[in-house]
Formats: sequence, structure tokens, C-alpha cells
Amino acid sequence: MCFLCANLLVNKHLPMTENTTTILLSADKSSSRERVEQAIAGLHLAFRVPIQYIETDDSAEWNNSHSVICTRKPGNLWKAMAKSAEEMKATFVCILAPPVAGSMLGGGMGSRMAAFPCTVLYLNPQSNWCKPMSIAMHMGTLSESRQKFYPVSLVSKAFFAPVTICGLTSAKGGEDLRYLHIYCNQAEEVMAKKGVRYQSNEPEHGVDVVARLLELGQAKSCQWVSILNETDSDGLFKTSTLQHLCNKATFPLLVTPRQEVVGVGGSGY
Repeated sequence: MCFLCANLLVNKHLPMTENTTTILLSADKSSSRERVEQAIAGLHLAFRVPIQYIETDDSAEWNNSHSVICTRKPGNLWKAMAKSAEEMKATFVCILAPPVAGSMLGGGMGSRMAAFPCTVLYLNPQSNWCKPMSIAMHMGTLSESRQKFYPVSLVSKAFFAPVTICGLTSAKGGEDLRYLHIYCNQAEEVMAKKGVRYQSNEPEHGVDVVARLLELGQAKSCQWVSILNETDSDGLFKTSTLQHLCNKATFPLLVTPRQEVVGVGGSGY
């Protein structure tokens, strides 16, 4: 199966182009107007399309302008945004809001992100908008971590931001390490094929993935971190990697929801 066909099995929407790109944004009422304006301006400049501002029951009010189209959607912010993303065939979503708490049995940010059909740029209250100077793309031992290839390449090219491929796993040995190296190598191949500037860090195993991703996000000015909403370090009775990052990050998170893919090319990248 060709790369594009495998990709379209995962992302039911068309690739980002001037005619097909739909970007949704919403911010909760506690978000400062300046932060929201910066996010709208940055996304509008990069993708060159009007930003669809979704005003939910929990959202800050906004007005139409040359770069913003406002749409009223009833319901809480997360459910209304996920529903809007599906209905409007969004290619990209940006949300500025406090993280939703979960439990060791699940819920929280993992379940919120899983409801979206596309990648979500998430900024918690301590993360300010910044144009990405680089994107750190986490690769783990789950085959679905390759589902980030397509959205990361699109965002990278829109912002002219190079990608750093970061293979990280808490696993200490065995078959997992072989897959980690395979997926990192495939990431290099895809980024090269898509014409994306990239560099690769040496894959690391037996590490605290949350701590390393927090370090990577803070290592460079204006760096975004790309992750799947599930990682190989997650497990029952453990707070997920995503939840920790949504709680603690001081940088934007580019979260790709894991998609169930049926058929040939089942990893969906």
C-alpha cells in the first residue's frame, strides 16, 4: 500500500491545502485575550486560512474578523470541540484550557484527546503561544506512534520548523528496543520523503519518558513536543504520559489521537 493510501486510512480528511484546510480553535474563559490573539495570528499566518473559532459554553467570547470565523456550539469545551472537529472535517485543532484531571483508571486528558479525529495543539495555562522553531517528535515502541508522521510533517512545513526524532521508551530490553530503532528509522525515511528538515537523537531505553520529554520541551526556545495520546509507558493504575505532560508542560503539545486502523498497512502511517 502506498504511503498516501495508508495515511488516508487514519486521517479520513484530505491533506492540508489552501482549499481543504480547516483549523478550529477555542479557549476557555480563563485564557487571556493576548494568548488567544497570538495563537490565532500564528496559525492564520502559517496556514493562510481563516481560523474557525468555536464558542462553547466554556469558551471566551470572540468576534468575526478577516482571520477568524466564529461559530457557536452548545456544550462543554472538550465535547463541543471534538464534535465540531468531526462535523467540520477539521485537519487541525488548537485548544487553550486547563488540563482535565483523570484517575489511575483512565479518563482525563487521554479520553478527551481520543475523541478527536485529528491532531490537537494543546496549550495549558502555563504554556504561552510561540511559533515553533523546532518540533520534538516522540517515537515509542507502539506501532501507532508512526501515525504522527503525517501531521508532524504538515505542521513542520507550514511553520518551516525542523523536526527532531526522539526515540524514548521505559522498556529496558528485549524485542521493544528493536521496534524502537525500526520506527525511528522509518521516521527518518518519511521526513526525508516529505522534504522535512530533521535530525535524530540516539534512541534511549529504560528512561523516565515524562521527565525526558519535559527536558526536551524546555531544552530549546519555542519548541513544540509531538506525542501520541497513548504510549508504551502507560499502564493500568498509572497516570498516563499524556496526563503528566498536559499538567506540567510549559510548551505547546502536539497530540495525535491513536486511531484504530483496519486492513493492509494497519499501523496507519
